[in-house]
Amino acid sequence: YQQMRQKGLTKPIIEEALEEYSEGTYERLYELVERKYLRYLDGEKGDIKVKNALVRLGYSYDIVKEVLADIKQEYGDE
Repeated sequence: YQQMRQKGLTKPIIEEALEEYSEGTYERLYELVERKYLRYLDGEKGDIKVKNALVRLGYSYDIVKEVLADIKQEYGDE
């Protein structure tokens, strides 16, 4: 997003361009957490490590938080 802004693109144009990439993000992230990170969600320290790893992969903190809350609810970790 920032690189596009630096190139002079407006917010509506950027959002339109990125829209196709954001569709299905929740589902992809949910599947990734179930497949690869579920075993690490065993406490506050593990939760933080998983959140940080997912943000480093490029997912927004808000969607990571939402997915992890839903995973914990489904698997009874809360």
